[in-house]
Amino acid sequence: LGVAFAGSILEVVEAEEGIGFHLYAETTVGKTTCGDVAASVWGRPKSLRKSWDTTKVAVTNNAMAANSMVLVTDEIGAGDAKKFGSVIYSTINGN
Repeated sequence: LGVAFAGSILEVVEAEEGIGFHLYAETTVGKTTCGDVAASVWGRPKSLRKSWDTTKVAVTNNAMAANSMVLVTDEIGAGDAKKFGSVIYSTINGN
């Protein structure tokens, strides 16, 4: 739940950069559930959860739409991690 509020706190303290959290564990241990709990702070978790099986532009647009809310992206294995490395870095840094 704390992660869900991080974006709005960064705005209050006038932070220049964003932050990112990556949950890494074996399959079926609750990573998606943790993301859904965080997303539930801002609305319906299933409608807020995004997939990595998309384009760089879509990831950037999802981040911009989330603004100061939490952006939950699930199943990084569904996308090409090498392809998204640069967009993850630039999105967290506000570029």
